[in-house]
Amino acid sequence: MKISFTKMTALGNDFVVIPAQHFPPEKFTAPQLTTLADRHFGVGCDQILFVAPQVDVCDVRIFNQDGTESHLCGNGLRSLVVYLNQEGPVHLRAGHQIFTGEMMEAALPSLTFPRRYEMKTLNADGLSGLGILSVTYVHVGNAHLVVWMESLPEENAQFIVDILRKSYDYPDGVNIHLVAGSSTSPEINMLHHEQGVGWTHSCGSGALSATIVAQELYGYPDAIVISLTHGKLNMTKNRDDTYTQVGPAHICFTGEITL
Repeated sequence: MKISFTKMTALGNDFVVIPAQHFPPEKFTAPQLTTLADRHFGVGCDQILFVAPQVDVCDVRIFNQDGTESHLCGNGLRSLVVYLNQEGPVHLRAGHQIFTGEMMEAALPSLTFPRRYEMKTLNADGLSGLGILSVTYVHVGNAHLVVWMESLPEENAQFIVDILRKSYDYPDGVNIHLVAGSSTSPEINMLHHEQGVGWTHSCGSGALSATIVAQELYGYPDAIVISLTHGKLNMTKNRDDTYTQVGPAHICFTGEITL
């Protein structure tokens, strides 16, 4: 099967976008998806996004690097705002939620998340020796562990993630984010280990989850800057308790591949 695709990136979190009206996700097997996402034998990406442009709401399906399906990808949805290139707001349905995106300026899309999340502070006894201050479960359409730390680890990040995955068992999987706050500004630093992918340079829904924890548990203001490996995301809690995320995203190239 020969398919057309667009390769995109948002702060190093990269995607293969496939027009679902021509290549519906039901026609792909899990091995084909993993091959497509493979950086040596396919195009290479963190997630694969299927989208069908529509007038009112564009339906989106998201698949991880290992072929499993995800219900949310904030950076991916922001990238689709660039990909669809519509005037005015763009409405995207992923999972059971509808998100609104809009171009702020060239290559700078915004995404507003609906007012819907679940948060629970977990028992972190026994983890303080790793520099961990708190562990919070946040569900924003997909599941996250926000691990607040004294500082981000320089060498043993994988060791910490392995311990966390053994300590907190989620049968359906969970994304893990190591987070450290700044003492001088409303800015937080993050490292991301995504379910079905591994280490990624950025995670939009993870940034949302960390923002919720920063504001609810640590008293951060409504506007927060998320500092990542390749740039920054701006997160704002709006008056109606929705959240808006603004950050860069762009098309890398287009092409065809036979699977």
